[in-house]
Amino acid sequence: MPAGPGPAGGGAPKIEPMAIVSLVCGILSFVCCLCCNILGAPVPLAALVTGFLSMQKINKDPQTWTGKGFAIAGMATGGLALLLMIGYLIYALVTGTFSATPRGLGNYNF
Repeated sequence: MPAGPGPAGGGAPKIEPMAIVSLVCGILSFVCCLCCNILGAPVPLAALVTGFLSMQKINKDPQTWTGKGFAIAGMATGGLALLLMIGYLIYALVTGTFSATPRGLGNYNF
């Protein structure tokens, strides 16, 4: 006996790709926060932007797209990493220890 008609669009909702990108960028932003200091700022910004855009797309068409949790997690981790970077920048500027590159880079005594 054939099953009844399924949901419009040919199946279950798919995970929105930008939500996954947001999550990956959010996780990578912690690595950039620790390794690259303020030079890694584009990664958490990408997590925030792609998370926001994917949430808009998911909310606009929930029958087609899913992945709200991925987008929220990406925005949360990206936002937290961005706050850590800003905090480090303020601390470094106040204490006078700001360096955009790792210490010792270029100080070679041959």
